[in-house]
Amino acid sequence: MKSDRSGDAAARRQDPRLPAALEFQSSGRLAEADALLDRILADNAEDPEALNMKGVVAAQAGNTLLAWEWMTRAVEVDRRNPHYLRNLTETCRRLGKLDLAVDYGRRAAAITPDDSEVHYNLAMVHYERGEMDRAIVAARRAIGLNPEHAGAHFELAECLLLTGRLPEGWKEYEWRWRIPGVAQPLMIEGVPEWDGSPLPEGRIMLVGDQGFGDVLQFARYVPQVASRCSEVIVAASAELAALMQTLPGSPKVVTVTRDLPQLAAQTTMSSLPGILGTTVETIPGECPYLTPPESLVAQWGRRFAAVCPAGYRKIGLAWAGRPEHGNDRNRSISLTDLAPIGGLEGVALVSLQKGQGTAGLGEVFWRAPVFNVGHEFDAFIDTAAAITHLDLVITVDTAIAHLAGALGKPCWIMLPYAPDWRWLQERTDTPWYPNTRLFRQPAYGDWKTVIADVTKALADSLPARPPVMVAAD
Repeated sequence: MKSDRSGDAAARRQDPRLPAALEFQSSGRLAEADALLDRILADNAEDPEALNMKGVVAAQAGNTLLAWEWMTRAVEVDRRNPHYLRNLTETCRRLGKLDLAVDYGRRAAAITPDDSEVHYNLAMVHYERGEMDRAIVAARRAIGLNPEHAGAHFELAECLLLTGRLPEGWKEYEWRWRIPGVAQPLMIEGVPEWDGSPLPEGRIMLVGDQGFGDVLQFARYVPQVASRCSEVIVAASAELAALMQTLPGSPKVVTVTRDLPQLAAQTTMSSLPGILGTTVETIPGECPYLTPPESLVAQWGRRFAAVCPAGYRKIGLAWAGRPEHGNDRNRSISLTDLAPIGGLEGVALVSLQKGQGTAGLGEVFWRAPVFNVGHEFDAFIDTAAAITHLDLVITVDTAIAHLAGALGKPCWIMLPYAPDWRWLQERTDTPWYPNTRLFRQPAYGDWKTVIADVTKALADSLPARPPVMVAAD
């Protein structure tokens, strides 16, 4: 989000201190920018550029609601400034005010129809509103105006993949590395990128990129790559390395990419579906393809036997992903939202959460006992071994969903109204994981209905308990 200046008329009346405020804001000196803007507004409470910049500073500081308040005041002063409208479009989207977002975006587009950023913002809003056809049109319009707009290409990719148009979507998906600020994968300079051609005498490196869930999902392709190359090396994070070694064929797994033997090619794991020409019909859905070692599985078996009541179904829960994730505001919920599940009899709930999401676990007193084991996981191989003992995993869209799916365990995923592309549209199943069931929001932000549906489905799956017999008087 930028602090864009308004047109010529505004420039003529611009406060001379604004360039300094802009410099502070652009360089990340937010406290100094904020203080200077306060002094400007003390002299002129209706300076639209200062109001808009206050909103930009608040957004950079992570206070989206305050950003919306300041930007709204800027638009009230200058209703036809397209940059203020554009900023408000994105801010309203982040707040879930999607009707307002699309209104501001359309107003901005009417004033500056050749601004690619306006159409890119609208594409993102339409995606979250579930309006994929409109999102695709807006993304294509942004690309037409700026063919190098990496964000618009990636937004188009997500729309195409979500709607099942995988071949075209994979091509657009490769623009993800050109989005400003995106961390680059640890590729080795000078090694060519793999195009899928057989390398019977060559060694290839597959780099686990993006999030943990992506690596777990796309690890299924490693055996296919191995069938075309003499040797596969998987570069993965320390959290995933031991689990990746359990893939079929036991590939060599490294956590650092220096001092490797000579490579013939390399690519990222999330590029493999496109390289191998994956369509909805050809997704390799054979599960499990990850298998934790028996010794670790046995260890967790003893752990659960010691704490879980006999005869209870063990249900794993995960309700929050990483807060840094770009869509975490839509995909994560709170532990207290799951209270209806906690009211069921005959189940023992096992928290698979780690980190910030575990706050409040010690204050939960439900009918169903809750066991917190997530803090005992040092790496994903520990989580995998624990999950093998569960009857079912219920989770939001996090790496836990992919881990349970890759292990072949029954898994129910609770999805937001506009889900991540990999879950496609409308389906209650997924070709990526045959034992997975999808529960979707019927309207934006409606987690209550999702959790009610999950609770009912779980209750219906529990064995009927015999009625309590009461002696007659």
